[in-house]
Amino acid sequence: MNEKYSALRSNVSMLGHLLGNTIRDAHGDVILEKVETIRKLSKSARGGSQADRDALIEEIKNLPNEQLTPVARAFNQFLNLTNMAEQYHTISRHCEEHVCEPDAINSLFSKLSQQDVSKLDTAEAIRDLNIELVLTAHPTEITRRTMINKLVKINECLSKLELTDLSPKERHKTELRLEQLIAQSWHSDVIRKQRPTPLDEAKWGFAVVENSLWEAVPDFLRELDERLTSYLGEGLPIDARPVHFSSWMGGDRDGNPFVTHTITREVLLLSRWKAADLYLNDINELISELSMTKCNDQVRALAGDDQHEPYRAVLKACASFSEIPETSWMPRSMARRWQSKRHCNA
Repeated sequence: MNEKYSALRSNVSMLGHLLGNTIRDAHGDVILEKVETIRKLSKSARGGSQADRDALIEEIKNLPNEQLTPVARAFNQFLNLTNMAEQYHTISRHCEEHVCEPDAINSLFSKLSQQDVSKLDTAEAIRDLNIELVLTAHPTEITRRTMINKLVKINECLSKLELTDLSPKERHKTELRLEQLIAQSWHSDVIRKQRPTPLDEAKWGFAVVENSLWEAVPDFLRELDERLTSYLGEGLPIDARPVHFSSWMGGDRDGNPFVTHTITREVLLLSRWKAADLYLNDINELISELSMTKCNDQVRALAGDDQHEPYRAVLKACASFSEIPETSWMPRSMARRWQSKRHCNA
């Protein structure tokens, strides 16, 4: 058990140390010592010490007004960092090595075999699989997207530090980056000052698609296809769509007077633009990668006169929009942004 969570404890300790450095730089040793005193008393009180519990209550009751905010923020930041370390631990190499969680897909197939479910029935169920992920707005989410993005970057640093072949220079650079991110978070306003509009809420939902689901869902489907091939001898059908999305964003009129038909239309247009933009990014990435010169006759025919790098020729035709007019689904403002981004990518 101790070995199982040793990496998690190490990450929590490191993040806490870096946060302490930030607090000391921002407010001096007095605040850092106060935070440490409260932390130690809290830990002892939780362990059952009544004397330290009473001392903790007195310590908090006697905090000067000017110390209330930095002390409260210190524990809030530490909890955020601890949660990030814990979430990362569940997907880390260390956790996988010590089998923190069993593989869900393999466990499922094992249960199906134990219950004598035939492979034919399993294949039919997979073909009929229909998972609908419904995106909805969360007006009660007060954490700014800026702060959440910093936590995501902290996660990336933890992942990099886990590499065993990291050089001392690379490790120092990553630890410095962690300290920068923690300092940025400390000196940033962590709570929104204004209530988000329905359009803001929709943009947050699209950010979830772009930053998470856009890659996570295909990764899951590839893994499922691989496991199915191993278990059934056949993978997902080429036209399978076991996971799809629905959305209430910009259309949920249940008690929200700010969601009007104008807002719904704008969110729908924005969603279509976002989808096109995500596909265009992927196409541009494929253009940079698919430099192969050999192909089958069908691709060769699609490439037309450009036969040297046929895959690139086909994909460039998909991405080459010299002018995007205002249409029923792309307003002029979106068209200008699309065009600007396309030229930057070129």
